[in-house]
Amino acid sequence: MNKKILETINTTKGFDQKNPNHCYDLHDHTMKVMEGVGDDDEELLLAAALHDIGKMECFTEEGGVRKFIGHAKKSAEIAEHLLRSEGYPEEQIKRICWLVAEHESDISSTKSMKKRLDAAGEEQVRKLIKLRRADIMAQAPTVQQEHLAVVAKSESTLAEILANSKSIKLTVKDLAITGRDLVLLGLRGPAIGEAQRELVEKIEGGELENSKEALLAFLENRALV
Repeated sequence: MNKKILETINTTKGFDQKNPNHCYDLHDHTMKVMEGVGDDDEELLLAAALHDIGKMECFTEEGGVRKFIGHAKKSAEIAEHLLRSEGYPEEQIKRICWLVAEHESDISSTKSMKKRLDAAGEEQVRKLIKLRRADIMAQAPTVQQEHLAVVAKSESTLAEILANSKSIKLTVKDLAITGRDLVLLGLRGPAIGEAQRELVEKIEGGELENSKEALLAFLENRALV
């Protein structure tokens, strides 16, 4: 983990969240969320590390209870500035900050799930669900069951949408990349059509996600073979 990011996390030590959803201070909560997502995905781990970093700047308190309205957006803003100052690639910053900004979103309905799938793709949505589950498991035990039920509904909604989408024949027009993207990769003439048909086959076969990042990465790696 980047030294500056660890220092930023340490600033949350002793911050009492004073909220019935929480039984840990902000630092301990954050560390448990990081533990919950694991360390095999750097972007997800960074999102976990920074998902609540804006809480200290946007809370209100009434009757001894703190509320953190808008903290996800604020955390994403802080995360973006920090990651950029530390030299992280812009595309990576975009993906991490999307997870941070969306980590409290209810994506259990078909409409909300499709919105996130269209915006970020299946891989990101799966990461978001994993982050949300880890976040809940680091909350007070009294609220975990209720909140985890929403996560479970989100997973079933995602599975239903993906199952339905596979029953519909995919065409070249449905690809998340355009012919111009392929030209920028150096493809010309018939090679463009061949690449598009191969992508459709890979997606329909479940071997490839229909997101711009995944499709471009596949084609770039293929070019190196």
